[in-house]
Amino acid sequence: MRSCRALLPIACILLLGATAQAAPPPNTCVSAGCHKGFVSEPKHAAKDIGCPACHSNVTEGKPHGSALDELPPKQLCAQAGCHPEVGAKVAHGSHKDSECSTCHGDSHGKFVRTNWSACKSCHDDQVTQLKTSVHGTAAKPVRCLDCHGDLHEPKSHKDLTAPTSKVLQVTTCGECHNSAYVRAFRTSVHGQGLLRSGLAVAPTCSTCHGAHDIAKVKSETSKVSKVNSVDTCGQCHEFIVVRWKESTHGQKWLGDKNPALVKPGAEPETPTAERPKKYPVCVDCHSGHETFDPMVYANNLKMADTCGACHAEASRTYRESFHGKATRLGQAAAATCADCHTPHYMLPATDPRSSVNSANLGATCGRCHPGASGEFLKFDVHADPGNKARNAKVYWIYMFMSLLLYGVMGFFGVHAVLWLQRALVAAWRHELPEHEKPGEPWVRRFRPIHMGIHVAIVLTFLTLGATGLPLKFSGQAWARPIESLFGGPAANQLLHRIAGVLTFGYAAVFVAYLLYEGMVKRSKGLFWGWTSMTPRWKDFQDLWANIKWFCYRGKPPQLDRWAYWEKFDFFAVFWGIPMIGISGLMLWAPMWFAKFLPGWALNVAYVIHSDEALLATGFIFFFHFFHTHLRPEAFPMDPVMFLGGMPLSRFQHERPEEYARAVKDGTLDKLLMPSPSERARRRANIFGAVTLAIGVILALLLLVTGIRAAL
Repeated sequence: MRSCRALLPIACILLLGATAQAAPPPNTCVSAGCHKGFVSEPKHAAKDIGCPACHSNVTEGKPHGSALDELPPKQLCAQAGCHPEVGAKVAHGSHKDSECSTCHGDSHGKFVRTNWSACKSCHDDQVTQLKTSVHGTAAKPVRCLDCHGDLHEPKSHKDLTAPTSKVLQVTTCGECHNSAYVRAFRTSVHGQGLLRSGLAVAPTCSTCHGAHDIAKVKSETSKVSKVNSVDTCGQCHEFIVVRWKESTHGQKWLGDKNPALVKPGAEPETPTAERPKKYPVCVDCHSGHETFDPMVYANNLKMADTCGACHAEASRTYRESFHGKATRLGQAAAATCADCHTPHYMLPATDPRSSVNSANLGATCGRCHPGASGEFLKFDVHADPGNKARNAKVYWIYMFMSLLLYGVMGFFGVHAVLWLQRALVAAWRHELPEHEKPGEPWVRRFRPIHMGIHVAIVLTFLTLGATGLPLKFSGQAWARPIESLFGGPAANQLLHRIAGVLTFGYAAVFVAYLLYEGMVKRSKGLFWGWTSMTPRWKDFQDLWANIKWFCYRGKPPQLDRWAYWEKFDFFAVFWGIPMIGISGLMLWAPMWFAKFLPGWALNVAYVIHSDEALLATGFIFFFHFFHTHLRPEAFPMDPVMFLGGMPLSRFQHERPEEYARAVKDGTLDKLLMPSPSERARRRANIFGAVTLAIGVILALLLLVTGIRAAL
């Protein structure tokens, strides 16, 4: 017992010694009066993380000596077991040489959340720019980390895996900005070069808009504003910009940037205040995010619309030219604005340096038309036939063709409407002849040569119409699909020219036939009389009688061998073939014809070929089809031309004067022919129905186009 009592003081002394060596409580270091002013960060204190958590070798022994020499804060924070994931991130990021306190503040003070102030200590210039940028002044400002990502593992923009790298910028910016811009950029020539071809020199978002100093596009400080965009693009396209600054467009831009740089005589007429809205710069022609490669033919074809935003009249006349219509249909070889005026060195035609100056036209036009010279160079590529001041000769011919077109279409339009209503009433009153009677004899109307030529006319005319109308109305939605049916622009042109040559062929055959009949066989009535196609006084009498019948003022005319509308159809072809054919040859071989014809003759040929073709197709598809097939008396189709004759009862009704003469002269029996076989009828009906349907479709397209133009 005495021994135990003796050991008790010793145990107390040892216990006190052990307690003295233990780590002090959190506030002991401060309360001891040694470290006044050092307070544990509130977040650490809230979790009972005191001094020993970081200073694990601290004891109450005095003095400390070197006991507080610990690891650097960033390593200590990770080693202490509180932020183990931070160390690995920091070690791989661009902040690997920075301490935790650099961004988060002193570990003994209040914890600082990362913001502009934290970043500014190292990135003062960038933060200053960001605060005044469109991002920094937004209602919800963009923070550094919104673009740069994790603070503990920020990466240099040169690192391809960084959110701000050239490659990933597109995705990073796209998180806030309209996805349409991002999609446009990805498919643009810039985006394809960067993302698909991996070109390090290709631009990305910050290349054009800037990084931290981004301004609104409409701001004068923006790198992509009209005033500054040229310099921005010039960072990459230096040689183009140098050349462009000498052009008409460039001189206007220089006049706004620095009037002293404008060359004498090139001062823009637009007032300075309005000039930024008037002159074009890079983004006006190439757009911003959807910049395309102008060398790709599909993009090149859009050029007229782009230039037309400013040059409306020039764009209109271009679209009315062959070049303009061909480009609308996708013909890559056709010239566009830049082919003649150059893409970046456009100058007035009066400037000796201009590509369209008269002294330089040979070289300019010669790129597509080798050997171009003389009168060919005087062909007006921006011709405006309706402008008398531009060329009076072309104007008057255009006016004549317009008068002819509207006169013929107007007269026969009224004629057809009157005929239709009167024939419908006649059908309702049972005034029309009945159908063919069984076993009834037929009367021959056409010889095999007539039938063969007519088949050739049908096939070539439909081919010419189907391949020519899409070019004539290239701006219509139906033009390109129809052209595509024939294999595209090149195939269309080939088919059109083949059909044109065949047209000359059947015309030559018919002329030879007439000469043979008249000079060899000595046939009578080829050029005059009731068997001739030559108009005579009776035709005018029949027309007047028909009009009276249309108006319920008389009986229908007593027609002879040929009706007046049939003679008009015939001479329309004989008028049209040389008019359309010769003008077509001039447009097919313009340089050859320009050797002995003035340049404006090519513009005349263009007017005649276009308007006469429209007159021919419109008349045939609307009025010839009505006169022959679609009038109630013959609906739905008259196969007489394909079968060579008609039933005797119909002959008596439709050609009473010829029938009476044949009976009187005793020649009726010579006109009779056997009734066509079922096979011949079926063949004629199929051929006629198909070709008639094609013509009706083209007629409807013309009708819709005309209605749209009128509206």
